[in-house]
Amino acid sequence: TLACSVEVAQQAGLLMQNDTPATGRMVDAHLTLKSPADTPMAPAVDFGYTYLSGDDPDSMNEYEGWHPVFSEYPIWREELLPLKLWGVWTNLHQYRAQAKMALAENVSLTTAYAFLLPDEEDTAPSAISGGADGGDNFGHLISAFIDINVTKNMSVALEGAQLYMGDYWADDVATEWLRIQTVLKF
Repeated sequence: TLACSVEVAQQAGLLMQNDTPATGRMVDAHLTLKSPADTPMAPAVDFGYTYLSGDDPDSMNEYEGWHPVFSEYPIWREELLPLKLWGVWTNLHQYRAQAKMALAENVSLTTAYAFLLPDEEDTAPSAISGGADGGDNFGHLISAFIDINVTKNMSVALEGAQLYMGDYWADDVATEWLRIQTVLKF
C-alpha cells in the first residue's frame, strides 16, 4: 500500500510576550510504503520531509520562526534536537527515512535516519547546549525503537537515538538519548 500525506501551515498573530508579529511556516510531507497485511514481519518504509521556518536574525520587527504554540513535544519520539534547541521545534529542514517491521506478534522495531539542516544559520542563543557556531548543518540523527505490547492495556518502549553534530553547533560531541517508557491504559 502506498500512502502520501502533506501538511502545510502558515502562522499569523502576535507573540504574547512582546506583541511581535508571528509569521512562521511549516511543511510536513510523507510517502509511506506498507506491505500487504499477510506479509511476514509486515515491513513498512516512510520517507519524509519536514520544514519549520527559522527566525531571520536581521528582522527585528517580526518573528518568522515556526512557533509551536502549545506543542513543544518530541515530534518523532527522540528529544535530542529540541533539547539542543531549548525545547522548541523550529528552524529546521529534516530529510528522514524510517523503516518498521514486526519482530514478533506484539513486538516491533523501528529504525530511522534523519539529515538535519537549519533554516537560518546562527540564530540559537548561546545559552543553549553547545551554542550555535554559524554552520549550515545540524547533523545526522540515527534512532531505533522497540515497542512491546505486553497486554492490551500495557506497552513498553525501548528508545535510543544518537545525534552526530554538524557544523551548526560550537561543540561537535555526539549526543545520545536512551529511554524506557511504560504506558498503562485505564
